[in-house]
Amino acid sequence: TENTLFSWQITPIQTTCLYHHHNKEQISPTTSMKPVLENLYTLSHQEAKQLCQTQPDVYHPRDFITFAGFCSWRPGQLEMEMTGDRMEWLALSVDGNSVWDELQLQSSELTMTTTAND
Repeated sequence: TENTLFSWQITPIQTTCLYHHHNKEQISPTTSMKPVLENLYTLSHQEAKQLCQTQPDVYHPRDFITFAGFCSWRPGQLEMEMTGDRMEWLALSVDGNSVWDELQLQSSELTMTTTAND
């Protein structure tokens, strides 16, 4: 038998949307939004598109930020990266509005950089 340190599995790129709701009426019980923080939810990209198409007076594409990719850790890897001399990750106490505002800021900076390079 062949000994390998890691067992890699090819996985498709996952697409997830982060939704920031401004008022509770926007949250519909028919959606599969999963809470992240007090006013941030995740849902599939397909569901976000469907909400924008079927309820355009309530949901707009700018209410969502889309993330694509795949990230995973081996058991214990994240803990190792957060401790000791490595300190590659920090745990912070944040609120949903702060997270959303920072993502919007980074998005606008990326847009300005991309536009300036065109």
